[in-house]
Amino acid sequence: MGDIKNVVNVDLKSGNYRIEEYESSSIKVYNVETQEYEVAKPILRDVIEEKNLKIDLYYDSGNKKNTRTLGKDVIQSLKNKNIRADFTSKKEPSDNKVKKSIDIKLNIGRYKVEEYQNGSIKVYNKEMKNYEQAKPLLKRIIEEKDLDINLKYKSGNEKNTRALGKDVIRAMKNNTNEWDFGE
Repeated sequence: MGDIKNVVNVDLKSGNYRIEEYESSSIKVYNVETQEYEVAKPILRDVIEEKNLKIDLYYDSGNKKNTRTLGKDVIQSLKNKNIRADFTSKKEPSDNKVKKSIDIKLNIGRYKVEEYQNGSIKVYNKEMKNYEQAKPLLKRIIEEKDLDINLKYKSGNEKNTRALGKDVIRAMKNNTNEWDFGE
């Protein structure tokens, strides 16, 4: 997928989203509240509707636009319309460096769990050399390594990715003879 070349944050009735365009032209939509990636095209359509963007969902040929084209059009239109001026050309600020990381081997491959200075959590697939959706992998780590981590807060609500990631890193570092650690 490569590096992110364009990012725009947008508030919708359904939540706050970060639309990311990668060097490969791929589009991903990140739900800031749930801290998970979502299927992009339905969210892009919601942005067009709620923000009254003048974007056609179809090519001149009559075929529906693909996610890459629609995402690029949405990002450009939001920037031109100056809706919620929260744009950047990088996913993370340059001062947002990895604070803690751990390497782990699962039955499905080798991963690095990274906690950034701003608290965000990322999971890097060392074999595929890409970042993957963090929350499902954190849950798999907890299950596969039989970590004593509750998936819910005391309130009964499911923990978000940041809380689970911190718990996983803490639990794994407490058992240092079993893990490889990054810086």
